[in-house]
Amino acid sequence: MNELLYKFYIQIEKIYTLANNNLNYFMPSGNQGILVKTQETEKLDENSQWKLVSKNNILSATTDLLTDKRVFRDDLTKYGRTAFLHSLLAQLPFAKVERNNDKSVVSLIEYTTEELPEAQLDQVLIFLDEIIAGKYNPKRISGQITEDSKKRLKSRARQGLKILGFLDSSFNKNDERIRKYEQANSKVSIIRDGILQHRYFKLVHELLRSSNSFTKEEKLDSLVELGMHIVRNSQGENLMKESVARYRTRNILSWLEGVNLIDADWNVIDNHGLHKIAEFQRLRQDPFHSVIIRIRKDRAKQLRKLLDGKTHISMDTFNNEVWNLGHTVLNGEKVDIYEALALKNQTILNQLERELENGSLKYLGNSIWGSGSRVYGSGLTNLSVEDKESIIHQAIQLLHDDMNPINKAKRIANLKGFGENSATGLVMVFHPDEFGIYNVRSKEALNKLGYEHHDLESFHQQLSNLKNDVNADDYIELDWFLYWISLDTGEDQGDHQYWWVNQGQTHHSEKKGGFLWAPKQNKQGRPLKHHVDLLEAKVEDPIFTYSSGEVKTVAIVREPTIEQAQPDTISNGMWEKEGYYTSVDYYDLSPPIEKSEVPEKWRLEEEGPFDRNGNVKQGYFFNLTDDFATNLFHRFKERFPEEVHPYFEYKGDKVEMTDSKLVSHIDAYISSKGFYYEKEEVENLFLSLKTKPFVILSGISGTGKTKIVQWFAESLGATEKNGQFTLIPVRPDWSDGSDLLGYVDIKGEFQKGPLTRVIREASNDRDKPYFVLLDEMNLARVEYYFSDILSVMESRRWENDEIVTSSVLPEETLGEHLGIPENLFVVGTVNMDETTHPFSKKVLDRANTIEFNRVHLNNFSFLETIDEVEKLEIRNESLSGEYLHLKDAYEDNQEIIHQATNLLVDINRILEEIGAHVGYRVRDEVCFYCIYNEKAGLMTFENAFDYQMLQKILPRLAGSDARVLRVLEDLYTIASGKRVSDEQLDNLVEASEQARFLKSSRKLLEMIRRFRDDGFTSFWT
Repeated sequence: MNELLYKFYIQIEKIYTLANNNLNYFMPSGNQGILVKTQETEKLDENSQWKLVSKNNILSATTDLLTDKRVFRDDLTKYGRTAFLHSLLAQLPFAKVERNNDKSVVSLIEYTTEELPEAQLDQVLIFLDEIIAGKYNPKRISGQITEDSKKRLKSRARQGLKILGFLDSSFNKNDERIRKYEQANSKVSIIRDGILQHRYFKLVHELLRSSNSFTKEEKLDSLVELGMHIVRNSQGENLMKESVARYRTRNILSWLEGVNLIDADWNVIDNHGLHKIAEFQRLRQDPFHSVIIRIRKDRAKQLRKLLDGKTHISMDTFNNEVWNLGHTVLNGEKVDIYEALALKNQTILNQLERELENGSLKYLGNSIWGSGSRVYGSGLTNLSVEDKESIIHQAIQLLHDDMNPINKAKRIANLKGFGENSATGLVMVFHPDEFGIYNVRSKEALNKLGYEHHDLESFHQQLSNLKNDVNADDYIELDWFLYWISLDTGEDQGDHQYWWVNQGQTHHSEKKGGFLWAPKQNKQGRPLKHHVDLLEAKVEDPIFTYSSGEVKTVAIVREPTIEQAQPDTISNGMWEKEGYYTSVDYYDLSPPIEKSEVPEKWRLEEEGPFDRNGNVKQGYFFNLTDDFATNLFHRFKERFPEEVHPYFEYKGDKVEMTDSKLVSHIDAYISSKGFYYEKEEVENLFLSLKTKPFVILSGISGTGKTKIVQWFAESLGATEKNGQFTLIPVRPDWSDGSDLLGYVDIKGEFQKGPLTRVIREASNDRDKPYFVLLDEMNLARVEYYFSDILSVMESRRWENDEIVTSSVLPEETLGEHLGIPENLFVVGTVNMDETTHPFSKKVLDRANTIEFNRVHLNNFSFLETIDEVEKLEIRNESLSGEYLHLKDAYEDNQEIIHQATNLLVDINRILEEIGAHVGYRVRDEVCFYCIYNEKAGLMTFENAFDYQMLQKILPRLAGSDARVLRVLEDLYTIASGKRVSDEQLDNLVEASEQARFLKSSRKLLEMIRRFRDDGFTSFWT
């Protein structure tokens, strides 16, 4: 154990003393001990000598801590260098710093055997699957299992699920975590994350990093001995016995090995055991990745032709065609192929494939590498355009030289304005079978895959080995694989990460220069993770900058990290000159956030920049969790400039796109599920929900009313599994809202109804859309059980830039105000027959009523093989409407409003005869529908108004009075331009195909025919 802890100590490079925060540098001196020098001493005398702290004294002080459980600085006087030793003990992963009578004391963190697994990992996961399947209730094992041995086995597995976070301390299920596990493409990654979030596993994992020179038995013995010092039994009374420590430590090592956190020799695997061949084959078989690889190869051919060495290349041509990563052009519009990949946009994929096949794909840029600046030679201000073009010409001539690719790359990299990234990229374009790009991403990925290298020559030898190992076609294909590996996973690349940077005295200079910079290695020649992690920052990642005890700004990454020497503005001689440079834009927080303002609980739970005591770690660049970053933003939102709000208000895979593209996605998703609906029907449902979040779907049974709602919701990421889609079957005996909203029982306690639960969930998650489907809505009288909700819907109003409503139930009943949030969409399905109830005008006024009676039994196109379409998670604003009142929309949409209103005025004159004319509510919603349609560019105005006439006007009409027939005939004239009395109905059916409002004309003819045949008519079939 002592040797393991000593190995841990000597990997530390510097510490700050607990008493006065003085910086101590140190370096190992073999088995003699550690050489120490303070920053203050070095400032006074650059030639000051290192002082040795012996290994014996270091381990004796460690033994004191393990024996006495707590150590004050004065307790270490007998060993000398007390400030250093006391601070060194505080670095142990099982130690914490506390204050006692204004003095710092280093104490042991003590654990219990409940934190060390009793069961093997496979037994734990089997039990998890059984719980998911409903076989066992984890709270009631004793009542469900009678056999003692099986009961013990499941009890141990249950403890393992508690460690992994699937169960809480009372063995209640963590539904959110279980849902993530069920939905994960890689369940191992979920288990791995659970393990690394557990404090004792983290402790073991961290210590194993220092034990590579140990045998497996030495590692086990060291960890067992440590456990006997810091782990107590479950009651916290006695320290763990050796037999228990050995058994449970073996389980820990087995778990870590099982999820590829350590290898078979129990050495830490930093890349989580990437299986390069399987990963490469998976990427090659993915249609999105294969298209991008084909584009890169195709573009390389085009660049070889462009840079033929014979044609003069101007600066503008070189910048547009070669220097930048660039984009493709489809239908005259720029398309970012990497964004299409992130969104799994099947439509764009199909277009790209078609244009690749016929050779018409247009691409501007190199398609392979990005550059630190948008134009070549941006820093060569002393050179003219002609001078720069001359250097470009030299580079092109070198590309056509007979020398080998490595020498070409070196020669081009030495030209002004070029560097290794662009030089090796160009050489790869010209020699795709011999040479690969040498940049930050490729070097990092090659190391991650276990191919060590130290210069261009060794990199290329190892790259050749990898190419042979995975059987890559060429280096262009292999480079895309390396790029994807460097991103850690191939998923969710459209999303940003949050970061924290400790700038200290460099804050002013880095902010003024618009950059972050970190050295590649420390003075001892070792790379440090908190420096190298700067490579992980992607464009548009937000970074909290910390200096002098406060978060001063948020920086947004502007360009990918590049390799660059230390800027002169921060040069102080303390770092190596070679490093990593990231261009960022700084945005001031006003006022800055002091560390003490950040809740201590948040700091204690956040691993990145904070230590186990909630203090800011020494180090430069750290990753932050989404929760910490967004919580910090929402607590201090008024201090953040508006420019950075979008980076915190929405997080995750939620996608923003135009309404037109969103509807196309929904339509493609529904089609991929094997259901046939015309695209215009999908457009209509989308516009109806956007106009008002209450829609009624009517029609005969079996026409797919329920399914279109289910697939519509699912296409936008709302499913029953994640709670964003809820189906509520309506019962015939519902006579009031209690079955839907809830009621107070005989004990005086409120029992929530299904709709109340959904409303509360949606209210707590307003960024996502939630859907409720009331199935067979009119089995009971809608006015009886739904009238209160309809009234609440009409109370919608703006407050503090949010749409709010009255409470769905009295606040004294609920104990809170619970309004209907704007991200809740209610759809009711109805069948109109002798078992159901008709709708009142109160209901029809408040909804778009969409009829599904179209049936084509001989249509089999939907059975053909269709490519699977991935669902998207959208922000609610993509679906919710912008307007509540016509005055909100009037200024920007006067023409459409007048056009629709004039038609409604004509219609109202006709409807007044039977008292069925519409009011302001219907006028406003018809106008909103037409406005949203115009903005999205979905249908013509005539088609949009046709849907509104069909859905908002005609459902109100019913009766046997002769006046009803006259109204229908007059409305038909408005819809078609023809008089019913002029011709027979059979002739009008054909003539109506040329009607201005086609769907309304057809429906009106149907209603007129029923009136003439039966003496009565209504909208409902």
